[in-house]
Amino acid sequence: MKIGWGEFVIILIIALLVLGPEKLPAAGRALGKAVRSVKKYVREATQELEEIDEFQNIKSDMEGIQKDLKTMGASLEKSVTEDIQAVEKDLGAAEQDLTAAGKEIEAAVSEEPETVPAQETETAAAEPISAEPAETTQEET
Repeated sequence: MKIGWGEFVIILIIALLVLGPEKLPAAGRALGKAVRSVKKYVREATQELEEIDEFQNIKSDMEGIQKDLKTMGASLEKSVTEDIQAVEKDLGAAEQDLTAAGKEIEAAVSEEPETVPAQETETAAAEPISAEPAETTQEET
C-alpha cells in the first residue's frame, strides 16, 4: 500500500487539526519510531522466511541425497549378492569336479594289480626279454 504526496498532505492537515501545533512534533516522532519498528519487523520476518526457504531447500536436497544413497545401496547389495551367488556356483562346480576326480583316482587305484616286491622288479627289469630262444655261441662257452 503506497501513499502518494496528495494523500500525505491531507493526513498532515488532519493530524494538525486533531493534535494541534504543540503535540504534532511528538506525534511525528512517535509515528517515525513506529514505522521504523514495523520496517525492522518486516525485514526480520523476511529474513526468517528466507532462512526457512533455504532450510526447506537444504532439507529437500538432503532427502534427494538420502534417496540416491538408498538406491545406490540397493544396487550395491544386489550386485554383491549376484557376485556371491556366482562364486558359490563356481565353488559348487569345482567341488563336484574334485569329487569326481577323487572317485576316478580311487577306482584306478583299486583296479591296479598288487605290486611286486622291489627286488623282483629290479631283477626282471635287468634281464632283456626277447621273443627268440637264447642261442649260445662258441665264444661264450
